[in-house]
Amino acid sequence: MSDLLSLGASGVRAYQTALDIVGENIANANVAGYSRRTAMVTENPSAGGGFPLVRQTAAGSGVNVSGVARAYDAFLAGDARTASGDYARAQTRQYWLSEIQSFLNTGSQGLAGRLTAFYNAAQDVAADPTALSARDAFLSAAGEVAAQFRSLAQSFDTTRAGIKQDVDQTVDRINDLTSALSTLNGTIRRTAAGTSASASLEDERDRLLNELATLTKIDVTVRGDGTVDLRLDNANGPVLLDQMGAKLLGATEANGKIRLTLDPFGSSGTIPVPGSGVLAGLADAYTQNSDSTAAIDTLAQQFITSVNAAHRQGVDLNGVAGGELFAASSLVATPSRTNTGQATLDMQVTDESLVFAGGYELWYDGATSQWTLSRADGSASVTGSGTLDLDGIHLELGGAPRGGDWFQVSGVTGAAGMRVLVGDGADVAAAAPWSADISAANQGTGTAAVRS
Repeated sequence: MSDLLSLGASGVRAYQTALDIVGENIANANVAGYSRRTAMVTENPSAGGGFPLVRQTAAGSGVNVSGVARAYDAFLAGDARTASGDYARAQTRQYWLSEIQSFLNTGSQGLAGRLTAFYNAAQDVAADPTALSARDAFLSAAGEVAAQFRSLAQSFDTTRAGIKQDVDQTVDRINDLTSALSTLNGTIRRTAAGTSASASLEDERDRLLNELATLTKIDVTVRGDGTVDLRLDNANGPVLLDQMGAKLLGATEANGKIRLTLDPFGSSGTIPVPGSGVLAGLADAYTQNSDSTAAIDTLAQQFITSVNAAHRQGVDLNGVAGGELFAASSLVATPSRTNTGQATLDMQVTDESLVFAGGYELWYDGATSQWTLSRADGSASVTGSGTLDLDGIHLELGGAPRGGDWFQVSGVTGAAGMRVLVGDGADVAAAAPWSADISAANQGTGTAAVRS
């Protein structure tokens, strides 16, 4: 039976709950991801409920809090995720491209400065071909050009590895987030809708979605029960999360580009990186780094080809025709991560035509204090200490190696493998093979040209 006291009591209880919710809003005002909540106050059904045998009352039956509503707009939330993803892509791309740009902006110590110094040294040799000091300075400048090309190649390689590491870490975080959202979907389904508990779960859901959107572009579908389905890129993209669970994402690299795989342990197909988020910025930077590496390799090859062609046309101080001044290939020794010693290696290629294309392995036997250099396929090897010679490779070994230390010796080409082949200034082919000198006794105005 409704009376004034019971009506008032229902109002007090309802608005006490509403005040509790207001207090919760105030307490969480500075909590990231918290959505303001509102008490949904509704009228209690009147006594009798419309049944004919139950006496109807003229007065109402009071009010109650039927649920808790979150201040949430799906369209605004989607726009915010899109904006954060676009910003994350631009910021990530700008960071890595600045790194790449810094390799080239080094003034006189950079590639442009080294090339200028090389051509200036070549002019000095041309002005005084017999001066050994000018020839030595020319070879020094040539060595600095080769070293700068190698340094650039190493910088690009290091940057590429750093970008790929960030890609792998980002993909791992995406997988963590989709797994957490899958678990959260189950919790939301088991929680009564319209309660503070469900509102808290939906806040957590949106926090995870917002972080995920900064990493890669996603399309979000919110179901009526508060659970979400996710697709990569857009509504027609591959499923990343559905009611059955989350799909694992993987990353691979091919032809200078980053590609993604869904279910990387069971599927061989790849998909392009979506167009926003940190992952897109990393993919942009990776592609730019690969293109820059290819451009540096092309520049190195063009430089070597033109300089070698000019060097072959001349003769050295002994009248011997010039050969190759630069080469675009060399060998590098990569230490194993398990090495514990402090070995030093000085490696020279004495005859490039004899070098085994399959590469080599070098390891140290602590029991015998001997090094062994072997072809990668085991078809030939040499053992010794101090120095080793095999297939046109000369190694000088020192330092403090430890048993089990191991190195992989492999070839590199392009800018990474650029080196100077001439070691003596007298061997620089700076003179023309033939010349025509004018006799002081000549009285005519004739001209002569020598063609070979």
